[in-house]
Amino acid sequence: MAPESSDPESGVLLEYRVEGLRPATAYALRLAAVNDIGDSDYSDSVIVNTLEEAPSEPPRGVEVLPDAPGELLIKWQAPSQEAWNGELLGYAIWCRGENASLSLSVAGWAAASVRLGALRPHARYDVTVRAYNSVGAGPASTPQATTTLEDVPDAPPEHVRCEPLSSQSLRVWWEPPPLDKRGGMLIGYEISYRSVERASGVWERRRAGSGESQLSGLRAGNYSVRIAARSTAGLGVPAHIYCATLDDIPGPPADVKVFPNTEDSVILSWLPPMQKNGQILHYRVYTRPQRIGRQSEVVTISSSQQDQEQQLVVSGLQQQLYELWVSAATAAGEGDMSTIVAAKPTSKAGLK
Repeated sequence: MAPESSDPESGVLLEYRVEGLRPATAYALRLAAVNDIGDSDYSDSVIVNTLEEAPSEPPRGVEVLPDAPGELLIKWQAPSQEAWNGELLGYAIWCRGENASLSLSVAGWAAASVRLGALRPHARYDVTVRAYNSVGAGPASTPQATTTLEDVPDAPPEHVRCEPLSSQSLRVWWEPPPLDKRGGMLIGYEISYRSVERASGVWERRRAGSGESQLSGLRAGNYSVRIAARSTAGLGVPAHIYCATLDDIPGPPADVKVFPNTEDSVILSWLPPMQKNGQILHYRVYTRPQRIGRQSEVVTISSSQQDQEQQLVVSGLQQQLYELWVSAATAAGEGDMSTIVAAKPTSKAGLK
């Protein structure tokens, strides 16, 4: 801009705009008057600082590294100092994914890295970095795209169901965990199971590639079943369900004992079969005189206590030796007979 001129005594000020200077830079200015004869001496120097502007270059060397499942490590270098255009205060990071975005700032011109967490595992993100000063942020770096590492699924399979196929097999089927809870690409499932009656036993395991599996080679009864999805990072949270096979005929009752009670009765006791093969519905007690081939007497008693000792007073007996045995029954039918025990009624003995 050309200077304005007038009579010095008129109070008109002369001014000149100096352009093309760098922001946030100190300049020394001197003036000299010029006429047809020549130039005057220069005035004393005046120090002037230009105002700051936003940085004019992005950070350099931006790297985005998948550091852990759901985490990214971002590294960068400061822009060239000529592009700071003031005092560099820090950096603004912007991370954008498929359905979400995240932004944060890191203070200090010397900051060179930051770790972003709480991201989805095995998800693609675009990351940019900007430098900023008191005026604002400069241009963004070129977007860097990367994919976070896979994690184990953090939700169990859904809608787990089962049905008995026989007394020795079960069918189990399910749906995958929700898409955003899989931790990555599912590569299969692991099924663990064990008998409820043998809660201290070892869990049996098998793998499945799809949403269904058949468990075979079982013993009849109730089973605790767990199903977990697997990614390349490992097994996730299991779903838990109880399943029951079809009943089978039970094994023989255990620990059968008989004690004289009165002149015409004895007391018979026994434990449930070691292999129940289902729910015991009732027991049948057989009684016959020893060494006599006539038909034995049969008494059926219901079973309300599945795991406790059973007792029965067998009365109406004669003063002779009797053989007694027991069998158990499930919905599948009557099982094997127990060992045979023998006793003779007497009024001088009782159950101890």
